[in-house]
Amino acid sequence: MRRRSIGASLLAALWLTGCAGLPRPAPCPPILPPQPVAGWSGAQSQAEVITLLGPDGHRRQLLVVGERSPQLLRLRGFNLIGLELFRLDHHEGSPEIVWLTGEAPALDARVLVSDYQLVHWPADSLAGRLDKGRWRLDHDTRSRRLYCRDTLIAEVQFAADGGARSVNHHLGSTLVIRPWLVYTSSSAEPLPFL
Repeated sequence: MRRRSIGASLLAALWLTGCAGLPRPAPCPPILPPQPVAGWSGAQSQAEVITLLGPDGHRRQLLVVGERSPQLLRLRGFNLIGLELFRLDHHEGSPEIVWLTGEAPALDARVLVSDYQLVHWPADSLAGRLDKGRWRLDHDTRSRRLYCRDTLIAEVQFAADGGARSVNHHLGSTLVIRPWLVYTSSSAEPLPFL
């Protein structure tokens, strides 16, 4: 009887150490990595009032002017009295952000680009660019849900007035987006908005 339990224990220990050597998938990041800008058709500029509800319960509002073309994503952030706070450009690689007032907040530019793309990019095109082994975008006309493997990362609910509510479950933040002005062009020409 004792030999069986020792044998079973050794077998279990070998099995467990073998499993420990298996490669584990990388942990899910808190955002969708910014997607390349090249290849998006048409161009669009819009201005939106965005309310950020942070995980600390703090509420911030700003006006964000965005420009999207097949070559560029440009975002400009202003406080509600018109003072420019930041400039963000995303061509290829990592987005670049410049803070224009005082000390830069602890905010990664990739979070801004990720949120913008999740709300504004065409869902079918965005879903087609995702790493299928890791990311999944479920969407319909009223909502989008972004998963890393089976973990819900973020979801967007679209409002009838063209606004949206975007919740990032990993970061604990919510964006409430209200449209202010939208300009769309079918050409790839830069827009005279920014």
